[in-house]
Amino acid sequence: MKILSRSNNNKVLLLLRHRHRQLSTHTKGYKGIGSFHSENVDMLMEQSDDDYIIPQLPFEPKKKSSHHLNKEEKDQYSGDDFLLDRKKWTFLNHGAFGAALKVGYDRAEQWRYHLERQPLRYFDRDLLPHMVYSARRIADFCNSSRDDITIIPNVTYGLNTILRGYSELYKEKSHVILWDTSYGSLKKMADEYCPQNVTEIPVSDYLHRCWDNNNDDDGEPASSSSSSSSSSDLFECALLDTLQKLKNQDNNKQIENALLILDHTTSNTAINMPLERLSKIAKEVYPNMLILVDGAHGLFAQQDLALNTQQLPHVDFYLTNGHKWLCCPRGVGFLYCPHIEIRNSILRHPAVISHGINDGFQSRFLWDGCRDYAAALSVPAVLDYWEEPQHQQQQQQQQEHTKIIDNGGTDTAVSIRTKINNQLREAAQLLIRSWHSNNNRDDWERYLLVPWELHSPMMVLVRLPDNIQSLSQLPSQSPLSSSDDAKTVQDYLYDNFIEVPIKCIQGVLYVRISCHVYNEIHEYERLADTILQFPTKIDE
Repeated sequence: MKILSRSNNNKVLLLLRHRHRQLSTHTKGYKGIGSFHSENVDMLMEQSDDDYIIPQLPFEPKKKSSHHLNKEEKDQYSGDDFLLDRKKWTFLNHGAFGAALKVGYDRAEQWRYHLERQPLRYFDRDLLPHMVYSARRIADFCNSSRDDITIIPNVTYGLNTILRGYSELYKEKSHVILWDTSYGSLKKMADEYCPQNVTEIPVSDYLHRCWDNNNDDDGEPASSSSSSSSSSDLFECALLDTLQKLKNQDNNKQIENALLILDHTTSNTAINMPLERLSKIAKEVYPNMLILVDGAHGLFAQQDLALNTQQLPHVDFYLTNGHKWLCCPRGVGFLYCPHIEIRNSILRHPAVISHGINDGFQSRFLWDGCRDYAAALSVPAVLDYWEEPQHQQQQQQQQEHTKIIDNGGTDTAVSIRTKINNQLREAAQLLIRSWHSNNNRDDWERYLLVPWELHSPMMVLVRLPDNIQSLSQLPSQSPLSSSDDAKTVQDYLYDNFIEVPIKCIQGVLYVRISCHVYNEIHEYERLADTILQFPTKIDE
């Protein structure tokens, strides 16, 4: 074997290094993620309104929805603006997976077509600037700092990112605290990332407290206002009792850095949690505790949703979906985190790692591989729908400002929520009058799962008639309904083209009705009549 001299060996090393540089994928000349021919997304997100230039659509947008064309002749918002088959179906289950607006669906389809016409143009030059525009628009809509919010595919993606980052950071000291009403997949995620270190708060055991103080001394139902404070106390009591039990188990060191997960609205029971109150209490007990809000039902539905440290000073993470109440096409969600140190630790690695991993917050999350981003790109069209006409004028002036009010969203969005909430209340009272003849106008709330003030602004649970409860019970069994009963009733309604979920809560059957701008009161009348025709004798 021939032995190279030291000088010859150095020449070989230099040659190899030169060849490596020729073959490398180093992208020093590029400003953005990887080798994309677009500006740096973090810099675009940080630009002021004066410096930022809204990217132009690479195609001609389709005609606007009907409510923009004939505002004087019809209601501003209607079912005609949705893709739902409302001629065939009575759709009262918006809270499940939402319903897409036509304007959002059309914009997404235009982006998909544009992609296929010239894929490199789309990915290299068009995609990222428009993703940033969507993120800037949603940050403004939520009254959030643009540095603190980014786009993700959905809440599940965000939960996996946070739980994985949290468990890797704290390892054996990690501890997740959630609720027995938390979403089912969230419980499974917590068990997967933090096995043996998950605590479940049994808030369902405290629901009776909603009504304990709901009667005056003479036995008559108290007014809603007199019971609202005692009703919301149930969450505080459940949380404090659980924290005290953990203290008694000598888990202080582990709980000090626990991750407490709150629901803005519980999925199964449609109950609003007092976010700021609970997060404040938790951090008073354990200042280093992290607070994560599962806000899948938060965006647009919640009038108090303002993602900033003034409105939510104790919340460390907030996750929400675009496809639910905002009515975007499915496939877009949002992650809010106001703390740069957390963004650079727990959020250092997204659930999917790609080109932007070594760059800023936006770069790490906006691109997660070659896939369909059309839902995220449709966000401006959807927000235009809800914000017109005020945003249209500002967009013509190349301005990003939208009239934002302190409690989140635009003036238009607040008025829409109020209208929806009023109709939801009317629908709940209609069902109660139809199904519970012994009620009077003052005590209708006792047929809800919890008092009105605790329910979501757009969903509520109403108790089914007594003759439908316990359909499958045998004489020797407990007089409680079951999940089998709930499925039987829901299947019956589905067979009658009514889409609405039936929930079994502590042995009692409830219907969870949703309300959005396309719903009309006659749809709830049809639900009431169909339930009254339910065959209570079930063939075995």
